[in-house]
Amino acid sequence: MGLKNTTALAQGKKIFCFGDSLTAGSSPPDFQEFPYGPHLEQKLRQGYPEVHGNTLVRWKGYPGWTSRSLLEEGGLASTLDKIESSAGKVDLCIILAGTNDLAFEPGGEKILNSIKAIHEVAHSRQVPTLALAIPDSAWQQQSSQARELANTVNQKLCEWCGQSGAKFVPFPIEKYDRNGGLYCDDGLHFTAKGYEVIAEGLVPTVVDVLKA
Repeated sequence: MGLKNTTALAQGKKIFCFGDSLTAGSSPPDFQEFPYGPHLEQKLRQGYPEVHGNTLVRWKGYPGWTSRSLLEEGGLASTLDKIESSAGKVDLCIILAGTNDLAFEPGGEKILNSIKAIHEVAHSRQVPTLALAIPDSAWQQQSSQARELANTVNQKLCEWCGQSGAKFVPFPIEKYDRNGGLYCDDGLHFTAKGYEVIAEGLVPTVVDVLKA
């Protein structure tokens, strides 16, 4: 996940990306991972060199994990504490969770509560958070139940963010497109290009949040 070089971490803004396989950059059937984190770092540094020339982005993604698993076993608290003790407080935590929950939870309340609790772990350490919406997928296009569940979680998460101080962000890739070159054949994960597009779409919001 790239928590090395803590001396360099102290030199600029620090962003930590936390979530499931979409944070890890899983891209089946390729066994290589293409996380959006490195692209985000590169685009911030190149696009805003005076402000973000030393900004560092680190990440940790757990393929297949639900939001509850991420909350209870993902170690976000210990990771944030470790970074703070060695290099200073993280300036922003980007959280993407809930995608895998759609296969296990019939209702949105439990999913929402787990996602909220993940954000609150960061908030308890005075780390601002950015909440990425659950993205569209081939499955959601085929299943009205999955689509409605994702929409419900995203809507309620957006409302909660407005009250909690977190920042909600619609997913940068708005719709599943089988032929667009951004989704893998499984219709859920993204190609290397797709993860780069995700990072590019996050840049304006990240810049605004860090400026504030």
